[in-house]
Amino acid sequence: MSDSEEGFTLIELLIVVVVLAIIIGTMAGAMIVGIRTTNATIQRLSESHDAQNSAAYFVSDMQSAVTTTVGSHNGCGSPPSPLVSFEWTDYLGVDSTDAKERIATYATGSEDQVVEDETGELIQRAVTIVRHFCTKTGGSPSVEETTRIASLVSLTSLPEVACHPDPPGCSSTTPEIVEIAATEASGFEFRLSARRRSAIP
Repeated sequence: MSDSEEGFTLIELLIVVVVLAIIIGTMAGAMIVGIRTTNATIQRLSESHDAQNSAAYFVSDMQSAVTTTVGSHNGCGSPPSPLVSFEWTDYLGVDSTDAKERIATYATGSEDQVVEDETGELIQRAVTIVRHFCTKTGGSPSVEETTRIASLVSLTSLPEVACHPDPPGCSSTTPEIVEIAATEASGFEFRLSARRRSAIP
């Protein structure tokens, strides 16, 4: 039998097992938290992108508008739930025959979204805000572009339109400010607001 009996004692092995259990437990906990928050983070990034995208369209449409109509699509896209329409004329050249009548209609719709959580995948209904962009040709508008502006889940109420100053509010075809607002159950507030361009003196 050899005089050298190299190896680990029982106490050393127990210490290694305990330390490994602590390290693996911490790493597993961090991974679980990361997996659970990934979908929420993706949702918030999507909402942020929606807000930036929609603000660019909404402000431009409001500032271009000669006439604003709340609750009507004015023949643009024929959506079932219109929120507000903006109408204006684009002058493409010095001749008035080059002018094109434009309509931008914002409306609500719905779509199914697949959401993953710790229990697996589930499908939930989302309310969408869609922009229909039309050009009047021969008196009737034709849709040139349809863009999903926002996708909102678990809303406490459907998106609403407000106009300022009030009065006359949304009964005016030339309100100073138009807003579309909606709030999710999570507390996230989606709000679009645009001000009419001031006339150049």
